[in-house]
Amino acid sequence: MYQAEPPLEFIPPASNPLLLRFVHLFLPNWIRRKTPISRIEADNVEVLKVRFGLILAFRHPQSASTLCLGYLFSQLLLKVAQEQKIDLNNLIHVHFIYDRGILLWAGQHIGWIASNLGGTPIQLGKADWMELRSALDLYISGKFPMAATPSGATNGLSEIELSVH
Repeated sequence: MYQAEPPLEFIPPASNPLLLRFVHLFLPNWIRRKTPISRIEADNVEVLKVRFGLILAFRHPQSASTLCLGYLFSQLLLKVAQEQKIDLNNLIHVHFIYDRGILLWAGQHIGWIASNLGGTPIQLGKADWMELRSALDLYISGKFPMAATPSGATNGLSEIELSVH
């Protein structure tokens, strides 16, 4: 039998550089051990100029695919920057928007992790002005570019590729 859950509380975005460095350090091993992903490649990484005002969007068909975005920024883009002798202070990341409903199936600890990695929640299908203002504030004044990763697995549109221009 199912019962109604209390409303999900807004979790304000935070920024924990220590957690971010930990995630960047252990992400390759986590992907290798905990996902079916065997290799992550990216073409034309050099065109991703990390700057404010960039919105990066990609459709992810499964939860493990969001790890690929983290890998792109923490490993691949950093490598390209080092090859081109561009100093990025070894800390490349994105602010991101995540579905608040994820906490219902993934656990409340995911809210803490997402918040401390610079994520902001949004409740799908609802115009919650606090959440929308939070996302806009991160986009305008955040330390990193903004990433939005619409779920493809649940709407049957996984095969559609999104690109950034």
